[in-house]
Amino acid sequence: MAQWRYKHIRLNYRGRGITQEIDVLDVDGERLTRWADSKTMPTVPQLFDSLGKEGWELVTHVIHQDGSGGMVFHYYTLRRSLDT
Repeated sequence: MAQWRYKHIRLNYRGRGITQEIDVLDVDGERLTRWADSKTMPTVPQLFDSLGKEGWELVTHVIHQDGSGGMVFHYYTLRRSLDT
């Protein structure tokens, strides 16, 4: 039976998200201000491309907007085999 490691990501887009730039990025409960060796935040496609190359696969995606019509957060759960 396969065993999995999980990664939890919470993010919101900068502006309306048209450019897919990330404004706030939390990975496994830790707020990040840059990604990997870069000095900047990735776009969403860059983030998931990087994670995919590390063997992570997307399991769930949930969108939550706070009740006042403010911040919209995207919650992603990814997994990869413990054998990776």
